[in-house]
Amino acid sequence: MLNLLKEKLKNLLPAKESLPRLVGAIAIAAVLSVGYFFLGSNMSEVLWIITAVAFSILFLLTFAYSAFFVFKSLIVVAAEISLLIFLAQSYCAVPNRTVSGDDALKVLLVVGLVYITVAFFKSLFKASEKQYKNIKHEKWSFEKTTIVGLILFCAFILLTQIYLVVNPIILNLCVVNG
Repeated sequence: MLNLLKEKLKNLLPAKESLPRLVGAIAIAAVLSVGYFFLGSNMSEVLWIITAVAFSILFLLTFAYSAFFVFKSLIVVAAEISLLIFLAQSYCAVPNRTVSGDDALKVLLVVGLVYITVAFFKSLFKASEKQYKNIKHEKWSFEKTTIVGLILFCAFILLTQIYLVVNPIILNLCVVNG
């Protein structure tokens, strides 16, 4: 009889791996109950604020995660782009420029920028591929799609910001604007 009672109680208790979920669910229910008790009808407004803060924190973490890979890839090509810009600005400061020198610098800029762009995206792809291996074998769920899309969106924002900074430097070179 005692063994039967122990077995029935054991069946009622959750498995060890689902115990943190049960404790989390009980904690959330307790916090919401206490909140409703103290806040009453204002509880829905507080929940909207909590949700907005949670999504903001999630977005900031995702943005920081994306920034890590973008800047890691930017460091790979930073020396090349700095050298290219320095060379072009130094050439533009020379008083006795020639037409053939201008043409050579234009070719050098195009080839250099293509090389830098390819090297940057290759480095970015390699860095992101290492991290993608962690979630590669998971099914494409809503959560996975959302996180991957958010990371790509943040990377796109950062790439746009980098472009907006570098573009005027390149466009103000003496051989580009005539």
